[in-house]
Amino acid sequence: MPITKTLHEAFQFFKAKAANPRWGWAAQSDDGKTVVVTMWRDLIDDDGKVLTYGNRQGAGGDSWMKLPGNRDRIRKLQHVWDNCGRLFRVVIIDAVDTKAGARNTRKKYYAAETLVMKLDSPVDPDTGVFRARSVER
Repeated sequence: MPITKTLHEAFQFFKAKAANPRWGWAAQSDDGKTVVVTMWRDLIDDDGKVLTYGNRQGAGGDSWMKLPGNRDRIRKLQHVWDNCGRLFRVVIIDAVDTKAGARNTRKKYYAAETLVMKLDSPVDPDTGVFRARSVER
């Protein structure tokens, strides 16, 4: 899994770019066929067969829900649901403090080159909460 020093570089690994390099939490390729979403490592569950992810409402507070990065990610996840067979790529990030309301990263971004996730249900348009699972490992 390639490790990059910037989120921009991790998105570029998938030939995708964020709407804004300062606050983007998701990116999309120019042709719209690939969407890449950041996922917090501590919110990824692994049962040995399938990875599941859920950015639960209330996890670390809810101050993140109104941020531009989340609003943009909601639009991109809706695009995934409508146009990409519910499939998306992943950049994994580690939180400095998993209990903090506004999380900070450790400035290492992991482009999960073999991981493909599938949305289990549409993203909540108000909160950005979503659930997804890996399709192959």
